[in-house]
Amino acid sequence: MALWLAIMIPLGGVSGPWPKIQWVITISSLVILVAALVRLRNGFPTRLSAWGAALALASIALVFAYLVPLPPAIWQGLPGRSLFTNVAEFLSISGQSRPLSLDPAATWQMALALIPALAAYFAALTVSFQHMHRVVLAILLCAFAGLTIGLMQRFYGESSGLYFYTNSGGSTLGTFINRNLFAAQLFTAIPWLAAFAMYLNYKSIVHPAVIIVFNLIFGAVLLAGLAATGSRAGTLLAMLAVLASILFVFRRISARSQPPKVGSALIVTLVALLVMAQASMVGILRLGQQDHLADYRSTIFDVGLTAAKTHFPLGSGFGTFVPIYEMHETPQTIIPNYVNHAHNDWLELVIEGGAPALVLMLAFLTLLFVAMVQIIRRGTHDVGTGYLRAALVVVILFLLHSIPDFPLRAIAHLVVFAFCCGIITLARAEGQSWTPRKQNTTAKPSAKPELRPFSRPTRGFGAAKAESTA
Repeated sequence: MALWLAIMIPLGGVSGPWPKIQWVITISSLVILVAALVRLRNGFPTRLSAWGAALALASIALVFAYLVPLPPAIWQGLPGRSLFTNVAEFLSISGQSRPLSLDPAATWQMALALIPALAAYFAALTVSFQHMHRVVLAILLCAFAGLTIGLMQRFYGESSGLYFYTNSGGSTLGTFINRNLFAAQLFTAIPWLAAFAMYLNYKSIVHPAVIIVFNLIFGAVLLAGLAATGSRAGTLLAMLAVLASILFVFRRISARSQPPKVGSALIVTLVALLVMAQASMVGILRLGQQDHLADYRSTIFDVGLTAAKTHFPLGSGFGTFVPIYEMHETPQTIIPNYVNHAHNDWLELVIEGGAPALVLMLAFLTLLFVAMVQIIRRGTHDVGTGYLRAALVVVILFLLHSIPDFPLRAIAHLVVFAFCCGIITLARAEGQSWTPRKQNTTAKPSAKPELRPFSRPTRGFGAAKAESTA
């Protein structure tokens, strides 16, 4: 899993990768998905994880449903199809069956893009504690590698050849196509940094003073990278990420009254707030010097809202935003920039998926709320709980960032988001926690040590099959 993520994150910095990279992403995701399903053949760890799997399958089924051909009489009566009907009549092809999507090829590409997310979710349900820290380390190393590339891009300029994609404009992008997506990689790494520091503290791998220095250096470098991106949303969400990591992920540090860890938390908090306060001033000043309409987001939102109303309740089909948006532009709303997304993923999903997508989003928010309550009420405060809380913070950060931008349109972020969604459904799993117990020399070693993070329920939904006693 860790190796797969280490490949997916650098390659998935854009919503539509090059064809050869797309095949690598799809085939490797199918391998991970099949392996995860084999390990889950006896049931799901928790009921919530099963409901999450059902929601994930319903989402990809909805995308494929928009590819099913409809009779002409039904298709022509759908909202937003009048222009296409007139064109079909002009070309004398009005009697043909058509899928619900106005661009079947784009919808098919969207279905392929969901396979990595599906693989990441199911793989998360099979991760053991022994492998979880490797996954977290892979995410952090990818963030550090992207940050190193980004700072080199900033230093050497647009002609350096360090950019993965064209039209960079000399910005700090890392392995992503724009600075806001790169900023999302950096601020979502902060909760994982907190959880990994807890793991190092528990395992006593290094001295607490070294962990303090590790937190300071890594956190300061991440925040310096955020300042270099100039992303206003990224800076604000980084502030939230730091505060949530200290108050939520590191919740038990002060309760245990261990001075080295308390000092680490306080120092990281103060340094982080200081650096981000300086970085945020750039974005705040840039915002104050511009008229709100000059940022174009409000104009894009207004045009997108009109498109959503026109095609409601069934939408225009997943992946069709660009032509639908252009159809609803007026001379007053045309902007010089090319608009490939709504800069609001919630709105874009409603434009493309209509009421069915809205229902799935509400169902997801309900599951997220249940998972949040379970994590908050979790009785144990161990390293496993820290991982659960970090994953929850990352999910919330992505959802908040989806209001002014589209981070989940990048496959790199989508797989991390889906992985975190799988992790947070495991809070109520019975049996072994994610914190490895210290070995007891007086107890008999188990003949078959359990390496899975959670035991399946012994009865009810998702129960494991009873082992034969013969």
